[in-house]
Amino acid sequence: MEIYIGDIRLPVVEPTFEIQEVHDNEEQQVVGFGGVNLIGKRGLKTFNYSSFYPKNYDPSYCNFRNLLKPTAFVNKILEYKNGTNKVRLVIPKMMINGLYSIEGFSYRAGEGTEDIYYSISMKEYQLPTQVATNYSFEDYNVSYVKEEKVVEGQYYTVKDYDTLVTVARKFNMTVSVLYLDNQATLGNSPADLVAGTTLWIRGNAK
Repeated sequence: MEIYIGDIRLPVVEPTFEIQEVHDNEEQQVVGFGGVNLIGKRGLKTFNYSSFYPKNYDPSYCNFRNLLKPTAFVNKILEYKNGTNKVRLVIPKMMINGLYSIEGFSYRAGEGTEDIYYSISMKEYQLPTQVATNYSFEDYNVSYVKEEKVVEGQYYTVKDYDTLVTVARKFNMTVSVLYLDNQATLGNSPADLVAGTTLWIRGNAK
């Protein structure tokens, strides 16, 4: 299992974590019948996770060697949390790859070590699928409203004979952007795409 928060890969992945899916359902009372549940829209996912960031590499629980200093890890998470930009959460095995806000972050030093024990809670971030921009024109005393669509990101399943170049062209994006957005999935050998692999295709939503 791999978990990425922004450009941070978590070195110690616990076997359990919580992803909560919510719906905006509403219960109403019907005279002579009782309660009914009105199914609403899907709500925002939440991600709650607790683990520790070790000072030293240990192959029994670390996924890789190139560790940050625990204090640098904390500072980076706080930078994400307190910044205005949302951070990308990627969990390839769970097909999660999207923008999230960091709602809460707590941490403490381990007893007798320089390891950092932490808990983090994140919430999915979504933009409206369509926005309207007003343009006023003085000619002929007519006002026009131009609608500009905001295209959200999407997943794409690699087909036989697909390459990074052909997929990038299909979605009018650069190869470097496509690779960076999917580095967690593609690893260090992106040249050979495997049919059935799921790639994240970013939209034009900022």
